[in-house]
Amino acid sequence: MREALKGLRRKLEKQGRFSEELFEREKKKIKEKFGF
Repeated sequence: MREALKGLRRKLEKQGRFSEELFEREKKKIKEKFGF
């Protein structure tokens, strides 16, 4: 779970389109996928 979030953050930063809002939205998706 934590690794997925770290990977997500890195991926977005690499694409140069990291934003808190986008990160939160993606984080929610990951949480739902993992059943949190």
